Amino acid sequence: TKFYPAAKALNYSLDVKTRLVLKAKSVIGKKRLKFDAGWVDLALGVPLLDTTNPLGPNFTFDAGAGGESAAERLQSLAPEMRVVKVFNTTGANNMANPRYGDAGVTMLYAGDDAGAKKIASTLAAALGFEPVDAGPLVRARELEHLAMLWISLAFGGMGREIAFKLMKR
Repeated sequence: TKFYPAAKALNYSLDVKTRLVLKAKSVIGKKRLKFDAGWVDLALGVPLLDTTNPLGPNFTFDAGAGGESAAERLQSLAPEMRVVKVFNTTGANNMANPRYGDAGVTMLYAGDDAGAKKIASTLAAALGFEPVDAGPLVRARELEHLAMLWISLAFGGMGREIAFKLMKR
């Protein structure tokens, strides 16, 4: 591309997502997450949508020392950013097609910035999900555990054509 000639297009797949998540985990774990001072205004203009889950080897859960979510750890590394945890509680199949009949898959999101959460909600709805505000960023802890449940069910025999749906009377 014009701005970054070494960039390559990637076709979304479980393998690509896994490689990106592992790379992000490596960068964050080595405290190499930095912003060029000249780009801070640009970075502050868009929310950081955290789609990751802190998975270790063999799908083990890797929470922070105090139980912090990956989103909370990102927020602590870049406190000026507006972090929203979203798009982490389902798999690639549902990202490609979030509709089950007439109903959309529930997409929970959590964050502390109302404007950033509005962007996450609008994007989720535009993609066909039914967005639900789970509250402040600390709720990302529960979203990551929900993701672990989805992974356990999907890879434990139910297959990846499953999704969570929040229902209300």
